[in-house]
Amino acid sequence: MLRDGVKTDHSQLTVSGYLGYVSVAFWAGMIIVGFGAIDLAMVAPFGAVQLAAVGQADILVIAVMAGVLGFSDSYSTRLAQAEGAGRTKRTFLPLVLGLVVVAFGLTCLLIAATPAIEPLLYMFGQIETLVPLIAAYIVIRLIGSGLFLLYYAANETLKISGHRRFAIAVLVFGLVANAGLNIIFLYVAPIAALFSSPTAAVAWATLVSEATMAIAASILASWLLRYRVNWSLSNISVSFGAEFFALLRHGPGAGARRLNDYVSALIPLLLIGTFSVAAVAAAAVATRIYMIFCRIPQATFAAAFLYYSYALGQRSIVTSFALQDTVRKLLRASVIITTIGLAVSAFFLAPILDLIEGGADRTLVLWLLAAFMIALPAYVFEQFFAELLVANERSQFLLVSTSITTYLVILPLCWFVAKESGDAFSVLLARGLGSLILGGLFFLAFRK
Repeated sequence: MLRDGVKTDHSQLTVSGYLGYVSVAFWAGMIIVGFGAIDLAMVAPFGAVQLAAVGQADILVIAVMAGVLGFSDSYSTRLAQAEGAGRTKRTFLPLVLGLVVVAFGLTCLLIAATPAIEPLLYMFGQIETLVPLIAAYIVIRLIGSGLFLLYYAANETLKISGHRRFAIAVLVFGLVANAGLNIIFLYVAPIAALFSSPTAAVAWATLVSEATMAIAASILASWLLRYRVNWSLSNISVSFGAEFFALLRHGPGAGARRLNDYVSALIPLLLIGTFSVAAVAAAAVATRIYMIFCRIPQATFAAAFLYYSYALGQRSIVTSFALQDTVRKLLRASVIITTIGLAVSAFFLAPILDLIEGGADRTLVLWLLAAFMIALPAYVFEQFFAELLVANERSQFLLVSTSITTYLVILPLCWFVAKESGDAFSVLLARGLGSLILGGLFFLAFRK
């Protein structure tokens, strides 16, 4: 299909196009897991203190970056809608410049907050020997927060514009660069001496690899879109303001939804950590397996977000019934692919357990996996409609609904269940109830 003289076949919902995008999103998710694994593997030889510092700090950084990525979500839906409508030529440059300004401001804001990191860590009872290491890691990563946002947005640009294989290539390049930089910063003596600790070296390796990915993805996107974008700065003043303030309006709400989702998944696991060693070990194994499996439905949610955003951009040439039909097709595809993924995962469950269970109680691991799977339908429903609400730029609703449900329902309920039962299975079921509540709220909000 041609729109404004540009071929836009990639923005049409087809079986091959959808499955191709799901495949790209799945493998991208799997590659991203590799970054954290490489960091931990590289720093492990330096002892338990360094390993613990990197592991603990990374958990906190992921929470911050989850909020940061809300701005990328807002950028992505606006670009995908422009792509669907054939407005990329006029929209791209003002939108990118707006995001660059947001990334710079966000970096300054987070850097300004860094003096509070060490006092907060002490206040929450962190082990004293770990505090300086954790704080140093977080500060370094926050310096690169804007680069992380720009990389993520540039990679989304490649996927939205139909150049999905390049997006994967950038990720693989970044993974290799991260591993190489870790080796250089940790094990090449003259360079390793420049860093205050192995933890700091790992943080700088991650920052530099993110910077290289941001540059590589930006260059690729600029080159691949060189004939499709109006690169003149003379006519963007009005559009820049509209795009910039749209990012400011909708980015924080989308980021809050990501952050609250992360917190509501993390806290129940921390509560389980107060139980027996057997429960902790089983929960760690079950969570690892479930997180790998979830890359399958998460890939379908990413595809739903993209194709629904395309469809929103095409509203001038499609009927509301056609838009609703697109939603039904996308939901059906998410359910079918998740079900197939579950069946395949169940078939390979025994060898997977043999590979990673370690000393965990296999029966308890299976019970905890069952708790995750009982909540799976609610999880699919929740995340699917959350993505559509982000595409609809319902950020204020997402901010309020996820915050209230997370901090006034899910976390108190999980704490109560953990205190009264001391049972990991029950805690995970309580977390699943939160998905059921949010799924219902998101569905009702979307219907309006």
